Amino acid sequence: MWDIEEHRRFLDALRKYGKSISEIAAFVGTKSEYQCRNHIASFKTNIQRDPSIEGADLLPILLSDERMYHCGPKPIFTDE
Repeated sequence: MWDIEEHRRFLDALRKYGKSISEIAAFVGTKSEYQCRNHIASFKTNIQRDPSIEGADLLPILLSDERMYHCGPKPIFTDE
């Protein structure tokens, strides 16, 4: 669950870093990259349902062609 302060830091990070997951997670400070990626997806859906919520001005960033990315090492996938 995201508290109000974490969500506000998330919004600030989106404005500052776009969809850079590692930068957003570092800026929020209390959530993992995975949690931030999921929060972006659910936040985008919430804005589309209710454009009056705080942060609705960020919808163009969320809808941009820019893919979400992270700056850390790429995950290693195995066939197991």
